[in-house]
Amino acid sequence: MQEDKERKTPPLFKKSVSLTLVLAMACGISMTLSAAAPVYRKGDLNGDGRVEIGDVMEACKLLARKSAGQGLDIALAWACDMNGDGQVRIDDVMEMCKWIARAEGPGPVYPPSEWETAGWALMELVESRFTAADGTIRGNRNQDQPAFLWPYGVYVSVLSEACGARPQDQAVKERYTRALGVIERYNTGRPSPGCSYAAAYGGVGDVYYDDNIWIVIEYLKACDLLDNPLYLEKAKAVMEYVYSGWDNLLGGGIYWCENQKTLKGTCSNAPVAYASAGLYARTGDARYLRRAEKIYDWTKRTLLDESAGLYNNHMTVDGELGRAKYAYNDGCMLLAALSLYRETGREAYLQDAQRLGQAACGYYFTQREGVYVLSAAAGADPWFAAWLSSGFMALAAYDPEAIAYVEHMESAAREGIKARDEQGFVYSGWRPGAGDTGELLHQCGTARLLLELANWRRANG
Repeated sequence: MQEDKERKTPPLFKKSVSLTLVLAMACGISMTLSAAAPVYRKGDLNGDGRVEIGDVMEACKLLARKSAGQGLDIALAWACDMNGDGQVRIDDVMEMCKWIARAEGPGPVYPPSEWETAGWALMELVESRFTAADGTIRGNRNQDQPAFLWPYGVYVSVLSEACGARPQDQAVKERYTRALGVIERYNTGRPSPGCSYAAAYGGVGDVYYDDNIWIVIEYLKACDLLDNPLYLEKAKAVMEYVYSGWDNLLGGGIYWCENQKTLKGTCSNAPVAYASAGLYARTGDARYLRRAEKIYDWTKRTLLDESAGLYNNHMTVDGELGRAKYAYNDGCMLLAALSLYRETGREAYLQDAQRLGQAACGYYFTQREGVYVLSAAAGADPWFAAWLSSGFMALAAYDPEAIAYVEHMESAAREGIKARDEQGFVYSGWRPGAGDTGELLHQCGTARLLLELANWRRANG
């Protein structure tokens, strides 16, 4: 939550929508990349430059994951989609077999998009300037203290998007795995309920329910990207802790902070509903679906500002509404509604998402000199915008109108990455001189958004 806080999906491969936007390459980014750009080819799922029986076996694994209701890696799904219909099906495997029989080579090579170029460059810049001498990631590049859990989790999210963009890059995968392991440095060490992480490095200080739910979401992504069930077990354990933040005061809801039970916010409930639906999709355990529906219903009933079509920030235990609007709250409710629609088929959830997406687009963007930029209401935190971007991309799989919302975000991001200081860091307000360039949270929030846009564009044209 933004107020008073002095610290601090994997997307499924959906039906492709044809778009005509021509992407420029670097968008003015002058930073150099430390690794070669990846080469993505149709049919070449293992990255060895050939289409052969090993790729067919990898395609069969993707089909099995899809049948089990698990998330698909975007890059691999794109490579497996041989007939270009936006789906991973047995027809694609048959087409790969035909290629092998005809001894055809791999498909066309696609250069990195402007989003991958900019996102990757910013990520590498963060690595070089935010890594302390002892290897820890600092919360501010001008200070020596290790990052708090919230911004560190955002750093991990950048690596998850990078891993999704370059699934065959072993160095990226190893960096991602190491970063996931460092999360344990925040472990409180308490045996129950579940597993919990403190705000400060070393597992000390306040424990925030929303900090912990961001980690659950990262573990779910890691389970899919690394094909490692260990991370699913970790996600389940941390979720048990998050659920302990619920009580019946105010009719339900999860508190923001364990040590300061003064309010319940959208930020500590919407992502829990979203992650609970994700756990249900991966485990089939109906308890998670019931939790997702219950938490979503409470958040909508208690915190939706019906006049604006957006979500209020919180309600205090005294019943006072915090009416501020933040892009990440609405983005997380978008993702929760769409996840519940996917799991239940109930049209009401999709309708909720469509109304919220339209309202959020109108509220968080404005036009300036012929292009869309983030409005003053969006604040100066790119990580907030990243969650809204995730929600728009998820909605576009079901509602063609939402493609325009993603394009608005692309326009704002294109302007945002022009607003950099002399070292190449992006201003948090996405305007020259607006906000700061020293915080890990803001740089990683921008990098995550850029790389997620790159992955989405690769899947959707």
